[in-house]
Amino acid sequence: MDIPSVIVDPRLHCTKINDPDSLPFVHMSELFNTTFIEREVDLLQDIQLVVGLHPDEATEEIVDYGLNNNISFAVVPCCVFPDLFSDRYVNDTPVRTYPQFLEYLKQKDSSIKVDHLPIKGRNTVLYKIAQ
Repeated sequence: MDIPSVIVDPRLHCTKINDPDSLPFVHMSELFNTTFIEREVDLLQDIQLVVGLHPDEATEEIVDYGLNNNISFAVVPCCVFPDLFSDRYVNDTPVRTYPQFLEYLKQKDSSIKVDHLPIKGRNTVLYKIAQ
């Protein structure tokens, strides 16, 4: 099955591969954030799923993008970045811990589901299947 895919990750180093044109995906070495979303409207218009595996700063952006555009998403949050995102709160408490971060994300929409992947480390996946 040939599914067109784009990886948006500033840290992925596909350029080390001898023939990047042979890869089964397109790589964009940048952040998935509001700037990217506003600039890449054409690229994003036909997507059906956004996935973030330990997406760091992009975690909330992926969730919000999926919710705001009725697109299925799945994220496996990792880092909380409490100093970078000091505007996050759960029950009037600043989000500083991983459990608080998960709760903060789940509170965005009651239809967000939670499961766990069979991997070591941070393995909680939050997801929503668009209707």
